[in-house]
Amino acid sequence: MYPSSSVLVVFLALVTNIRSCELNGSKPHIVFILFDDVGWNNVDWHRNNTSPARSESELVSTPHLARMLKDGIDLTRHYSYKMCSPSRSSIQSGRSPLHCTLRNDDVVIPGAGVARHMTGIASVLRRAGYITNFAGKWDAGMATTDHTPSGRGYTSSLLYFHHCVDYWTLTPSIGCSTDSQETIPVVDLWDGNAPSDLNGTSSCGTVQQPLSSCDCSSCSHCTNASDYATGVGRALLGPFEGSQYVDDTFAARAVAAVSGHDTTNTTAPLFLFWAPHAAHSPLQVPQASLDRFESIQNPWRRTYTAMLWHADQHVGTLRSALKENHGMWNNTLVVFASDNGGPVYNNGTPGASNYPLKGGKMSNWEGGIRVAAFVSGGLVPPSRRGTRSSQLSALWDWYGTFAYLAGQDPTDHRAASAALPPVDSVNLAPQLLCPRGTAPRQAVGNRASRHHDVQHVIARPRTYGAGHWDRCCGQRRQCWQSCRPGINFWALEAVSWCSPNEWLAGREFPKRKHKLAGPK
Repeated sequence: MYPSSSVLVVFLALVTNIRSCELNGSKPHIVFILFDDVGWNNVDWHRNNTSPARSESELVSTPHLARMLKDGIDLTRHYSYKMCSPSRSSIQSGRSPLHCTLRNDDVVIPGAGVARHMTGIASVLRRAGYITNFAGKWDAGMATTDHTPSGRGYTSSLLYFHHCVDYWTLTPSIGCSTDSQETIPVVDLWDGNAPSDLNGTSSCGTVQQPLSSCDCSSCSHCTNASDYATGVGRALLGPFEGSQYVDDTFAARAVAAVSGHDTTNTTAPLFLFWAPHAAHSPLQVPQASLDRFESIQNPWRRTYTAMLWHADQHVGTLRSALKENHGMWNNTLVVFASDNGGPVYNNGTPGASNYPLKGGKMSNWEGGIRVAAFVSGGLVPPSRRGTRSSQLSALWDWYGTFAYLAGQDPTDHRAASAALPPVDSVNLAPQLLCPRGTAPRQAVGNRASRHHDVQHVIARPRTYGAGHWDRCCGQRRQCWQSCRPGINFWALEAVSWCSPNEWLAGREFPKRKHKLAGPK
């Protein structure tokens, strides 16, 4: 059982922040754009400032995101989990990955994903009258309908459930077994809880367990398991006549949600969660987009960059739709973020770059958990547009922020009745939408160790002065050397254990200042 006082603390913190800044007007439209595996150095506003001088650094790959940022606030200290599913689950549930489940690293594991009795952010917004739409990668649970977008409060959804799929066939790396014990990839594309053929393929499966309890024997477009590959250049032109690149399919649904929204009904604003597949593996992109970057010699980097550029074109279309539908843009908050840092493992074959941050996806170095992010839209005060915020924030803070904007109490009573952890999101609205906003978050707790005795914490500046950041160990016995700024304080395999006396002796950081890499 979790103490009720923790729920009260979160709620009181939100009330305090709400009183510090009253926003006028009707409930705003909310658009969340969540890209996949974007490296810190792969967005134009970071690369142009920090990259070494080389030809590929000069190439513009995210012009529409950069243009949108000019109307918003660059969040330079926005943190995530080190990989996809826990980050996505934290957004939907409003909880640190620690408090969702440590088993949601793979959505096909029984019990994975957000707990059934946790209330999703779309359900909170529906209470306030929002029309809720989801388009793209879900990766936050699929064992039952309660785990799907429809079970989390989305009135409309077009999605795939798994970590990654082929961009044309929509087949993931796992499949379903037939009576002959042959494993055949299932087409992972769903419109609500039903199979979809919007991209020119067909799907097979059941509503309750769509990927693990399906019969593909009569599925005319299933492919052989051996056809699935994650290599560069796979299926650049699409394997089926009439098939569509999946991010084009998702973008069309997102734009339709905006263009078709009834702006005359001010009691029913729009909440759109758009999560493109790009730029997660497999590295696949339409040939026309790939050709734009032929000057990049590295094939993985070239394809990855082209994938981001292709997805960014849809950002421009979405922005235009918001402006054209009776000025929706003027009363909209747009949030952009990556779900984790860019992958740099396997000798760089995923194609990403997090320069100058160290590490990448699957690590707790800053390159893995400090992500490109910003807010934009007409809701951002003119005085804050084109600025940077170095205040701490995390992906799960959008739950409390959106609840505040909708006038809803974020307290999750349903979860409390099931003895589940409370929402630990904080409201970022005063920090971002007020002329002199202050940061409500003082630290980000991201991960406990496999031994459950070390907490990964990023703390606000304290003893080191302005511009310098602490990293702190949590409880008990991890050596202090692993806690210093710039050193991986989570990789236990690389850390020697020390006695309690040695740990206590090393708790004080060295007196010199430590400055983490990246823009101020």
